[in-house]
Amino acid sequence: MTENKTQTRPPRFAKWILNKLLSRYSQSPALGDLEEEFELLAEEKGPKEAKKWYRKQVFESLPRSIRHSLYWSGAMTANYFKVGFRNLKRHREYAFINIFGLAVGMACCILILLWVTDELSWDRFHPNTDRLYRIVEAVENPNGVTYRTRTTMPLGPALVDEIPEISHATRSMLVSLMLEYDGQSFGDDAMDFADPDFFKMFSFTLLRGDPESALNDPHSIILTESTARKYFGGEDPMGKTMRLLNRYDLKVTGVMPDLPPNTHWQFDCLLPIHIWAEMTGSFDSWNDFYNFTYVLLEPNADAAVVNEKIVGMIQKHRPESRIRLFLQPLTDIHLHALGGGGNIRYVYIFTAIALGILLIACVNFINLTTARSAGRMKEVGMRKVVGAFRRDLVRQFFSETILHTAFALFFAVVLTHLLLPALNRFSDKQLTFSLNADGAILTGLLGIVLLTALFSGAYPAVFLSAFRPVHALKKTAVRGKKGLTFRRILVVAQFTLSIFLFIGTSVIARQLDFVRTSDPGFDMEGLAYIIPDRKIINRYDQIRKELLAHPAIDMVGLTGSMPNFIDRETNEIDWEGKPPDLDVAMHGFPIGYDFIETMRMEMAEGRNFSRTFTTDTAGYILNETAVGAMDIGDRSPLGLRFSFKGREGRIIGVVKDFHHGSFHDAIEPLVLNFTDSFIVMLRIQQNRTPQVIDFLRTKWKEWDPEYPFEFSFLNDQYSAFYTREDRL
Repeated sequence: MTENKTQTRPPRFAKWILNKLLSRYSQSPALGDLEEEFELLAEEKGPKEAKKWYRKQVFESLPRSIRHSLYWSGAMTANYFKVGFRNLKRHREYAFINIFGLAVGMACCILILLWVTDELSWDRFHPNTDRLYRIVEAVENPNGVTYRTRTTMPLGPALVDEIPEISHATRSMLVSLMLEYDGQSFGDDAMDFADPDFFKMFSFTLLRGDPESALNDPHSIILTESTARKYFGGEDPMGKTMRLLNRYDLKVTGVMPDLPPNTHWQFDCLLPIHIWAEMTGSFDSWNDFYNFTYVLLEPNADAAVVNEKIVGMIQKHRPESRIRLFLQPLTDIHLHALGGGGNIRYVYIFTAIALGILLIACVNFINLTTARSAGRMKEVGMRKVVGAFRRDLVRQFFSETILHTAFALFFAVVLTHLLLPALNRFSDKQLTFSLNADGAILTGLLGIVLLTALFSGAYPAVFLSAFRPVHALKKTAVRGKKGLTFRRILVVAQFTLSIFLFIGTSVIARQLDFVRTSDPGFDMEGLAYIIPDRKIINRYDQIRKELLAHPAIDMVGLTGSMPNFIDRETNEIDWEGKPPDLDVAMHGFPIGYDFIETMRMEMAEGRNFSRTFTTDTAGYILNETAVGAMDIGDRSPLGLRFSFKGREGRIIGVVKDFHHGSFHDAIEPLVLNFTDSFIVMLRIQQNRTPQVIDFLRTKWKEWDPEYPFEFSFLNDQYSAFYTREDRL
C-alpha cells in the first residue's frame, strides 16, 4: 500500500516549481485540484502518463505564471516605494537626518576608497608589469638580515649575460644636480641616469625623439614635458645643448610626457648611465653599492627559478661576500617594505577606517529607524489585519531602506565631488571621480548601496514586521530583551568605533610630534646650506672669513654631501685586526673642516679634522654604529689603520650617532672622510635670516655672478621625510 502511494505522487521538481510560482493565496486550491486530476489520471493511464501530464501542465503554465508574478511583484514594489515617498514627505526632519547621516558616511567611504585604489595602482600601467623586477640584496650580519636596494654597477650587464631568463636590465641612479641652459638654472632638477634598455623595459614613451637611440650618446639628455617648458618655454628643445655641473655639454635628444603620479619613478630628466661613470670614475667595481638595478624576465620565465640562479651572483665576483640577491616585483616597491610592513599597512588601515565609518552610519540609521518604531505600530497592525504576511512587510521596509540609501548615494556623490579637491591638496594626489570614466566606480557605488541597504535595513525590517496585530493596533508592542540588548550592542559598537578613530588620530599626531621634537644628534635650528661652483670652493678660506664677518653667521663648515643624502655603501673596507670572515658595508660621508662644530654634533672620543694636523686629511672619523660593526670589543678604535675604498689612513675620532635619514630608518655605519668641495653649511642666528640672505645675494654677485645662487634650510629637507605622515 505504501509503495503504491509513493509511485502515484506528483514529480517533486515540477511540484516545487509550481509551489514557487503560485502566490500564497492560490497555492492550496491550485495544488489540490492538480493533484486530484493527477490521481485520477494515474488510476486510468498509470503513474508514468500521469507524471508526464503533470510536468506538461506545470511547464506550459510557466510563461503565464512568470508574467503574473513579475507584474504583481512590480506593482507591489511600486506601491512600497510610493509609501516610502509618502513617509519621506511626512517626516522630513527625520528623513533628512537619516539620509544625510548615510550620505556623509558613504562620501567618506568613497573618498578613502579612491585613495586606496590609487595606492594599489602604483606601477601597474606597464603592459609587462608582471615580468618587471628590481634586484634586492640581503646581507646577513650578527644582528639579523639587512636589505639593500642599491646594487653594484656591473651587476645589470652581468645578469643579462649569465641568466638566460633575463632579457633586459637597466641601471638607475637618481640624483639632483645643477643643470643650466642659456644662463638659467633652477637647481632642483631630479635626474635619473639609466641604460638605453630603459625604454625597452618600461612603457614610458617619447613625444619627441626616438626611444631606441635617445640614450645611445653618452652626452645626451631627455627632458620631461614640464622641464622642457621650464627651460625652453615655447622653443623647440630638440638638438639644443644644456650644461651639467658647468662641466659637461648635453644634447637634448628627446622629450617625454610628465611621469604619471602613481609610479615610484619621479624625475625631471633622463641621462645615459655612461656619463655617470665619466663623472665619478666608478663603473666596474663590485664593491660600491650605488645604483638600482631593474630586470625584465622572458615571457615564460619562472621568477622562483631566476631567484635561485641569481642568489649567489655577487659571490662569483667577490667570493668573500655574504650578499644574497633576490627579485622584488615592481608592483611591491611602493607598498611593501623589505622585511615586512610598508605603505600596505596604510592601505589596510584606511580600508578598515572606510568600512568603519560606513558601519557607524549604518548603525546610526538602524538606531533612528527603531527609535521611530512606536509611530509605525498602527500601520503594521492594519497591514497584517487586511492580510499582509510578515515577508510582505519585510519587503516594504527594505524598499524604504533602499530608497533612503539611493537618496544618500546621490548626496554622497555630490559631497565627493565637492570634497575631492581638498583631499587632493591634503594627499598630494590627482584623484579623479567620474561615473562615466570607469565602470568599476559605478559597480563599486552600487555595491556600497546594496551593502549599506542590506546591513542597515535588515534589523529594522525584521524588528518592525514582528509586531503582533493586536499589540500593534493598541500600541502596546513589548520590546523584548533580545531586541533591547541588540540595540545596546549597536550603540556600544558605534561609540567604540568613534573612540577608536579619535585614539588613532591622537596616536599618529603624537608620533609626528615625537619625530619632530626628538634629538637627531645635531642641532637643526638655523642650519642652512648653499651649493657653490668650483670658483668659490677654490677661494673657500677667503670666502669663509667674509661669511664669518657677518654678525648673524655663527659658524661655517664644508661637506661633500647633505646629511640626509650620504654617499654610496661599499664593502671595500679594511682595518687593523679585521677578521677575515667579517663582511661589513659602510657608507661614505665626506666632510670638511668645521663641519662637526657647525652641525653641533658631539664626539664620543677622539677629535674632529683639524687644520693644525696636516695628516688629518688622510684620516677617518667613524660613527658609533660603524665602530660596533667592526667588532673590536672594548678596544678603542683611535689610531687604528683604516682603509676605505683603497685609501689608507688612521681613525682619529668617533662621532656620536646622528640620524642621517628619517626616524623610520636605522642609523647605518658611516665613515666620515675629509673633503674640500661641494656644499657650504651655515649656522644662522634665529630671526635674522632675511638679513643673511640679502648679504649672501650681494656677496654672490661678487664671488661668482655667472653661477645661480641657491639657498636652503636643512630642516626643510628633513621635514620632507614626514610629509606622508602629515598628509595621512
